[in-house]
Amino acid sequence: QTNWVAGPSFTTYPSTGCNAPTQLYYDGLTSTTNNIAWVAPTPAPSNGYIYCYSTINDPFSAGAITGTTTDTFAVLSNLSPNTTYYFWVKSNCGNTQTNWIPGGSFTTQTLTSETFSLDKVKLYPNPVKSIFNISLDKEITTVSIYNLLGQEVLSKSVNSNETSIDVADLSAGTYLVKITSNNEVKTLRIIKQ
Repeated sequence: QTNWVAGPSFTTYPSTGCNAPTQLYYDGLTSTTNNIAWVAPTPAPSNGYIYCYSTINDPFSAGAITGTTTDTFAVLSNLSPNTTYYFWVKSNCGNTQTNWIPGGSFTTQTLTSETFSLDKVKLYPNPVKSIFNISLDKEITTVSIYNLLGQEVLSKSVNSNETSIDVADLSAGTYLVKITSNNEVKTLRIIKQ
């Protein structure tokens, strides 16, 4: 048996592959619009993202609509009321792209004569460090906060047009705030610092 002999040294470099986005979700759903969002991979793709949505659960279907963005969200507009849509996102790294990552489905709200409009909801400050405020032109029944895994992390009965929510104990990150007013629900995104 011989002793170990020192060989030449070498250096490893990080992968230059194209990494896919994760944790796809949606918020701000109305009868004709929706916001989709995701978490950027590391490293972020050099050419941003390509997103796709369709009423058929196939990103390659004839009616699929695609778009590009360098942000980690996209606003889908001109949707049909009371219709189920599926959505996907992939990273665009220039010469390569990842496979489509499915975000699931959502069903747009039914068009009604009176809508619980997002422009009537005031949520501030956002980003928030400890306490944020919500106000609405009608009574807020409850406010629930969910992490991006869909787990409820806080819930509060309100029964008033405005409220303050203390999130100082929550970890930093993105959360979904579900605001219920009677039988109407809106979901907004907040960033906890």
